[in-house]
Amino acid sequence: MAKEDGPQPSGVPSFSGAIREAEEFARRERDKARKFVEAMDKLLDELERAKLSTSPPEGGRRDSGPFRYLGLPMIEAIEIFLKKVGAPQTREQICAEMRDGGAVVATVRPEVEVNKSIDYWLLTESEKRHKYRKRKIKIVPPRLRRVGDKVALIEPREK
Repeated sequence: MAKEDGPQPSGVPSFSGAIREAEEFARRERDKARKFVEAMDKLLDELERAKLSTSPPEGGRRDSGPFRYLGLPMIEAIEIFLKKVGAPQTREQICAEMRDGGAVVATVRPEVEVNKSIDYWLLTESEKRHKYRKRKIKIVPPRLRRVGDKVALIEPREK
């Protein structure tokens, strides 16, 4: 503990130095504890992400939270979002929702992953045949459509 300051003019000893040191110590320890709690929260989020990516969530799919689209194919996550919103959305809005919902696996440029999926699902079957003619892929009908500069779902046809 620090030495006491000299007696004050009234003859009462001062402990301001010791109090100041104790206060600084308490602030440092509080900051360490805050950083520890943040690190533990991050660890728990990563553990939950790992748990959900290896097995489907108990009780079905989640409707909210940071991992609501985790483990779903990108198009299914986009379709769920567009159905929930009920209106066409811009690519930026879809990218933000996919990042927020955990559908994007990429960490460096996640918008590229989302935009590639949107581009693929906007193409008609003939456009896909032309673009992917040298690759052996199954040609499937489009599931998204353009509405101006926004993207919307294609309404399912009645059979």
